[in-house]
Amino acid sequence: MTNPMPNSDLIPSATVPLRYGIRPTFRVSRMGAMESLSTRQISLLELLEVLHRERLEPAAWVAQYANEESGWYRLRLRQFANRLAKGTPWVEALEQTPDVLSDDQVLALRLASQSGTLDTAFASLRSAASSNPLESGSNWNSMLVYWCVVGAFLVGVLMIFESFISPTFRKIFHEMELATPANSLLQSVQMTLALRVGFIAVGLLVFGILIGWSAPIRRWIRKWLRGKWLSPSLATTTAPVLRMLAIIAREGRPIVGALSTLAKYHSDSRIQQRLLLARNEMEQGASDWESLRISGLLSTPEQRALESCPEKRSQAWILEQLASKRESDSQHRRTLIEKCMHPAITLFFGGIVFWLAYTTIGSVYSLVVALS
Repeated sequence: MTNPMPNSDLIPSATVPLRYGIRPTFRVSRMGAMESLSTRQISLLELLEVLHRERLEPAAWVAQYANEESGWYRLRLRQFANRLAKGTPWVEALEQTPDVLSDDQVLALRLASQSGTLDTAFASLRSAASSNPLESGSNWNSMLVYWCVVGAFLVGVLMIFESFISPTFRKIFHEMELATPANSLLQSVQMTLALRVGFIAVGLLVFGILIGWSAPIRRWIRKWLRGKWLSPSLATTTAPVLRMLAIIAREGRPIVGALSTLAKYHSDSRIQQRLLLARNEMEQGASDWESLRISGLLSTPEQRALESCPEKRSQAWILEQLASKRESDSQHRRTLIEKCMHPAITLFFGGIVFWLAYTTIGSVYSLVVALS
């Protein structure tokens, strides 16, 4: 690969050139370990867009980009660069390297490469990703950390009471021939149960943090539990599809071909079935938007809105707005779930603290009354 001196047009907006040698070298961020996954993916999208526009060989550039990242994402980028260096087409290399980009981003690039709309696809993907930088769930991760820290502290307190304080009180009551107060800290069955519940709660919270922080673990969990009651809502999974169809409509490409590609490579079987149904309806003579409505990808009002605008650019704009609306509604639902879960779990921890305080004070009170 030849390496001409890069200029400002060759460097994505998220990068800052440091030095140039035989191989391209640049720094994306000094805080790579603290960046969200979506921010890293935006940077990679910008790099791939530049490499595509300037017709540059991507393997060396991606390898240098990997050196500026950290953790599991660096390993994934190096795998991606190695596949590129072996001659694997870059879209196939993306598909073979999970989480280096999101599944929807890779699917959009696959569709764009087959339909000849890569320039438009890159711009659309960057715009969509940049418009929602908090999608990575940083608030969710913060709550998981809080729950785990508090849960671990409570388990530690329970262990101290069970291993030291409770036996001491029990010994005192036994030596003084006093009855053990009811509902007190000295009831070992209650303490053992509370300790086990605490350990289970902390284990679940640690597992939740791993899910929140690790994209590979999230992917494995999604595949293992993908189904019927744990699958994301239909509106969430169809929003990226509408955004991809908007690119096809803007470029004037046939939608039926796009549906075939999306049905072949989409990871959700529910969406695959709907895409195949829409394609079959089109092949039997139904209009594009009517077919999407029959398959459940569009509602009746959405179909009417698209049919009222004969211009392709207007239809593309409507599809983008529909996708944005569905993504916004999905984000609001996730936020509502977070707002409900946080006080519920906090109250659960507060209940444990109240129970510890109540039983401890009850034991001390019973001992003082007996001595008086």
